[in-house]
Amino acid sequence: MDKPPAAPPSVIAHSKEREHGKILSILHFVYGALAIAMIGFLILHYSVMSSVMDFQDTMMTDPEIKSELDAVGYGQSMEIINRFFLTMYLVSGFSLLVVGILNILAGVGLLKFQWKALIYVASALNCLSVPLGTTLAVFTFMNLAKPEVSRLFERLED
Repeated sequence: MDKPPAAPPSVIAHSKEREHGKILSILHFVYGALAIAMIGFLILHYSVMSSVMDFQDTMMTDPEIKSELDAVGYGQSMEIINRFFLTMYLVSGFSLLVVGILNILAGVGLLKFQWKALIYVASALNCLSVPLGTTLAVFTFMNLAKPEVSRLFERLED
């Protein structure tokens, strides 16, 4: 009936830090997947908005209204607005793709205790997304600041 020897405190601390890393990695995976899924919403939003703009253009069939609007540069103004919105959709989609990929890679890095700099970059970008991204970033920064976690990253990098 001898009890097995208790694990040393350093092993207990490392298993606790590994568990925290696992939880944070899952949260980074979820956040990255949400960012990539938002690209689908952007595509849907763009298609709805472009069809509304096209419908508005087809409604302008009255020659008097059309000539008055063309006199004030309506067509040119709408073209500039359409280009601006298309640019904003493309920039937003690209940003979401980058954030999604970085968060998925950060999740992998947290599981393997590798790529500490990449995890910091992903968390810094997450700070821009209030409140979920900021919360995830704060917890990630707090976890990475622990000496036990730093030792895990250093041990596995060698």
